Amino acid sequence: MNFNKKEFNFQAKKIVNCLNKLGKYQWKWDTRGFIIHDCELGELLQFNNNHLNEEIYEEKDDTICQVQQKRYYFIHHILYNTSYQVPQFGVSLFDNKENKYITQLEQATTLLSQLSGIEKYNSNDPLNLFITMNEHPLIEDYYMFFIHPCGTSSSLLPIIESSLSDYLICYLSSYGPYLCCFENWLSVQHKLITENQN
Repeated sequence: MNFNKKEFNFQAKKIVNCLNKLGKYQWKWDTRGFIIHDCELGELLQFNNNHLNEEIYEEKDDTICQVQQKRYYFIHHILYNTSYQVPQFGVSLFDNKENKYITQLEQATTLLSQLSGIEKYNSNDPLNLFITMNEHPLIEDYYMFFIHPCGTSSSLLPIIESSLSDYLICYLSSYGPYLCCFENWLSVQHKLITENQN
């Protein structure tokens, strides 16, 4: 089965549109050809009152309210890998406490394992999953941790059987948790099926 770029774009836009209808506005389609998702995870940061400039505030009804911030800021990109003809997940990790990006692979995989609750990735993983840091193929001088696409096609083949219509949903639900991209994909899939029937 050939999962091409046109089919990826079609499914990606439908999924983002569906998520937005469900009130999940942190999902967006980038016109350069990929899905963007952002979220915060980890423990809540405790700010020192002597460093008010580090606190985050929002103004509402003439009052100032402190906005809580979690330690880690994640940016996920889901794009199409033209070489392997499959979707590919990427993530960048920013440590709000240390005010810097995480760039070391060992530190990133340890953090992903801790926050996802999934044991560290190994060669026996059924999804043939391993993570590398590479330059983003669509954004110059931007690096992310990517799930290598070499095992994606063979891993998803038993799941999707003969239909490509659920390929991207299957990919997101299978690989997303490894990069701390949590979503109720069954409810998204149900909404997509319902919309197709109407």
